[in-house]
Amino acid sequence: MRVLIIITGSTATQDVLNRIWEITEPIVTKEDKVSLVLTCAEHDNFTLLLPEVVERDVHYCIDQPSTYEQYYRLKEFLENRLVDLLIFYGDKRGHELAVKLSIWLGCGFFPDTYRMQRCDNELRFLRKTCGSNLEWEITANTVPFIITAAQGRGQGITESKIAKPLLLSSAVNQKSDWLLRREVLKCLQVNALESASRVLIGGLGLGGKAVCDKMRKVASRWHMVPGFTRPVAMNGWCHIDEIVGQSGCRTAPSLCIALGVSGSAAFQVGIAGAKTLIAVNRDPDAPIFKYAQVGAVADAQGFVDALFQLSLTD
Repeated sequence: MRVLIIITGSTATQDVLNRIWEITEPIVTKEDKVSLVLTCAEHDNFTLLLPEVVERDVHYCIDQPSTYEQYYRLKEFLENRLVDLLIFYGDKRGHELAVKLSIWLGCGFFPDTYRMQRCDNELRFLRKTCGSNLEWEITANTVPFIITAAQGRGQGITESKIAKPLLLSSAVNQKSDWLLRREVLKCLQVNALESASRVLIGGLGLGGKAVCDKMRKVASRWHMVPGFTRPVAMNGWCHIDEIVGQSGCRTAPSLCIALGVSGSAAFQVGIAGAKTLIAVNRDPDAPIFKYAQVGAVADAQGFVDALFQLSLTD
């Protein structure tokens, strides 16, 4: 197995490497090849205490790094090497690079990994969730695979905090005096966002549930499928099935209009297949404009109002 460790934006390189090695060591053997890439600015004569399995001749420094430069330099680096596992550690640029490279390579991506295990030909990655009270795991049996390593020292979840199924007896399932209403929610079999040719996506810039509801009416009038970012759902302005992004639905429409969406890396995963992206945001420095073919610096709420009025006269 070929492992590539990529450290971004760090000045305490040795401390970072030690932390990375705590996570990586359980899956690495002496037969594996481990390479190290430093994308932070380093002085010419620096020394690192490296584990024996790390190849000592592949320190690959990028001076004056930017996300754009790092992406293409790393692509060039990867094209010349067979890599099974990429491990990113560092600032938010490292996370953005990991997302971009996973899209380019068409491979699996798992963020904030704090522990790894190896079982036969499979790799098992674990991360903390629900306020670090539960573990979320994924098993990879295809390569390449990309992860970002969690910051800080990860501790295992105690047995008392591991989620266990709750078994309900028939008596509990029966109608009780304290149970006022019971409703069975059916899971959607097919999410319309996945196959939509045109989508209209709203973010926190919409400002409230009323504007989100108005955006849905605009989408319906123009035969578009509405979607929203995760923060919108967390505020209760939309349903969880309407989330577009890494933790929600992924869509690849011919036209995607994003209103009031900042454009985080996790959101970009959800619309990576969009042919044309039109973005509206009042912040001229919003990351969404880096990916949009057409951008407008404007208030998203006012933009929805204008679209709503236009849809009434169309």
